Amino acid sequence: MEEEKKPLEEAVEEIKETEETESIESQEEQEDQEDSYEKLFTVNFNINAEELYQFQIRMAGDQIEKNKKRSKLVSVIEIGLGLVYLIAMLMGKGPRSFIQIALIVAIIGMGVYGLVYYKYFFYQSLRKGVEKQHSKTAYFQNEIALDVYPNRCVERFGEKETPNYWHNMLGVINSPDAYYIRLDTKHCLLIPKRCAGEELEPFLRKICEDFEKEWKEWQETA
Repeated sequence: MEEEKKPLEEAVEEIKETEETESIESQEEQEDQEDSYEKLFTVNFNINAEELYQFQIRMAGDQIEKNKKRSKLVSVIEIGLGLVYLIAMLMGKGPRSFIQIALIVAIIGMGVYGLVYYKYFFYQSLRKGVEKQHSKTAYFQNEIALDVYPNRCVERFGEKETPNYWHNMLGVINSPDAYYIRLDTKHCLLIPKRCAGEELEPFLRKICEDFEKEWKEWQETA
């Protein structure tokens, strides 16, 4: 039985060795190919709290608008129910309890608060949250470097280097004060225009054209 197993074991070992060799050769080939591209330029930038705030507002804009509409609808329903209860109580006979009055006032008050929340409270609260996040995150408190190559960019922060390939990115959003490079669905690189220099925008436009990625002009809404 042991003699019958040996050829199979040897075959498995050969397959493993072949796969490891091919993987190493493929990795070395990729590294050699990467090294063949010379760096075009470097963008050094930092992100302030206002730029981070504007980024979050813009990226979450659609969801914020949906929440506004939902909040307005719920608030109108709450105010309507409160008024109905109030009229019913005023037209009814007998004593009116404190609990009834308090409940009606609470329902109407919640409705009114919901109507004015996004106009007077939401953005102020969000700004405070962003400022707190900005002050406690090392990434936002230091300078970041972006090395730009024909096939990729390398984000450098401290001792960490993160390569991102142009063919994998989703596209670029050109906002009034920053470029948002959408590397994937969860990772977006924010580069303020005050730090970008003259080389970055034409390069990004060409990259989007060459790799058939979306270049989007941001339209501010009132």
